[in-house]
Amino acid sequence: MRKGFATFYTQIPAAYLLATLAVRSLLGLEDEIKRAIDRVSELEELIRRIREIKVTDFACGNGTLLTASYSALMNVLTALKHYKGLDINLDEIGKAVIEEGVYGVDALKYAAQVTAINLALISPGNITKENIHTIYLGYITGKNQPWLGSLELLNNSKRVGGILSFIEGYKIEGIEKVSLEGSEGSFELPEKFDLVIMNPPFTRATGRVSEEFSGRRGLFGFISEEKYRKKLLDQLDDEVRKDVREDLRDIARDFARRENLPDIIKEIINGTRDEFKRYLNIGQAGEGLLFLYLAYKYVKPGGVIASCCLGMFYQALVGSSQGHYWLVSSTLSTS
Repeated sequence: MRKGFATFYTQIPAAYLLATLAVRSLLGLEDEIKRAIDRVSELEELIRRIREIKVTDFACGNGTLLTASYSALMNVLTALKHYKGLDINLDEIGKAVIEEGVYGVDALKYAAQVTAINLALISPGNITKENIHTIYLGYITGKNQPWLGSLELLNNSKRVGGILSFIEGYKIEGIEKVSLEGSEGSFELPEKFDLVIMNPPFTRATGRVSEEFSGRRGLFGFISEEKYRKKLLDQLDDEVRKDVREDLRDIARDFARRENLPDIIKEIINGTRDEFKRYLNIGQAGEGLLFLYLAYKYVKPGGVIASCCLGMFYQALVGSSQGHYWLVSSTLSTS
């Protein structure tokens, strides 16, 4: 079950390190905090940016990265208040960040509920709303409908929100907004985010033999009937991986035209030599690459994508050794 859902939660120290790096990069404070703040000319503008920031995790799990991001933002405000003597209402801004700026999505309802609880516990005072959603992952047999969880957002967030009416009357609900009081049938996301932070699922379509299931299990391994699991895998290949692969190739070709790259890199990107064509495939990156692409689609120009990446993910790309890595990418352009 854990392998199928790729529920491997982020260690707290790693989460706070990644969130701090990401927030500092986003706000242009990539130095020791006091020196960084001393160089800021528009302190009120910095406070406004923090108050209006939009942060999301499309595989939020128990919310460790979201709570770490909130803490990193509040640490900057605390430093402003301490070092600059500014009259900042930390409780008021903190409440606004959680109610209006933090968004989480996960395929497991209990994980989304834990995220909602963790944000409520770390918030200053009583909050009136949260933006945490659980999104169905699996096969809806009554409607013959594979549903790919957060990856459905690659199509259209409004379409994802509309799934509620599509499967009305069934016990399985496609989208739910999770709160401390329970669940509400609504789903709203901003069109773009300032920060997308994730420890995405890196489960691949293949896996290990388990006692509960015969054969090789892996991605969607929680689905006991292989025919339904296969339909979900087919949906992933036909509706997501194929489109992502083509879009990434187009992005790479456009980049190769605009930038002064070595000839061999251009040949790889343009696929002019057969021995290099394998570099144009998604390969064994699994869901992780698709979630990074999802982050790319939803981040604002000039925003930040921050992600935990497995060593095998980098090994597939650059021949790196096994281990865990952090990826923080800023000043992105989505044009």
